[in-house]
Amino acid sequence: MSYDDDWSSNVLETAVCSLIGAFSKWIEAAPSELLILPPLVDILNKGMSTSEETAAAASVAFKYICEGMT
Repeated sequence: MSYDDDWSSNVLETAVCSLIGAFSKWIEAAPSELLILPPLVDILNKGMSTSEETAAAASVAFKYICEGMT
């Protein structure tokens, strides 16, 4: 994998984590039988160890999701 591939992958993972955070209100409103939260948490957990930028986006997404659950 080249530097450009790593960079593209990090940008994509950062965007995905940001989108999860942006859709936190929708995630909160989704019916519980959809079981949407566990795979999203897996994605965010992976993002926490990918890069500094991705970890920042994942932590903000976790914050938004947790705020919606209270």
